[in-house]
Amino acid sequence: MTDAAAATDAGQMPPFYRDPVPVDLSRHGDWKLKQQRTFSYAANANAIPIVGEEFISLNGHYPIVFTLGGSPAAVVLTGVRPDENLFVDGEGTWRKNTPIPAYVRRYPFLMMETPDRERLVLCLEEDASLVGPDGDVPLFEVRRRVRPAMTP
Repeated sequence: MTDAAAATDAGQMPPFYRDPVPVDLSRHGDWKLKQQRTFSYAANANAIPIVGEEFISLNGHYPIVFTLGGSPAAVVLTGVRPDENLFVDGEGTWRKNTPIPAYVRRYPFLMMETPDRERLVLCLEEDASLVGPDGDVPLFEVRRRVRPAMTP
């Protein structure tokens, strides 16, 4: 089960996400990612989910703890108080020379299960500070079909 599916089963969205929508060529065809990225969306996250592959690179920079409950998970602590992230400053810049957890870097993208749980769909939080028609790197590379030249 994806983290999005687990969160939506509990009636809430995963951290940072409010209303992700499936990425769609007709809706997002001219959208681009902004290269100048801020992390303001993570400023209130005092714990961020991580995966096992990140333990070595994040260890020594963050405390790594495990959550309790039916689906325990590994998280890094970024603050000691609710709604506090000590690694994001007032301008949304992540602390220099500190690795950024993959969960934070992947935003605004998210894999979500279809309602029938038969497949995963790439979704996008339509966050104008990170992605939109006025960005830098296109989401899609549209290749035009070239018809072969007619021979006389």
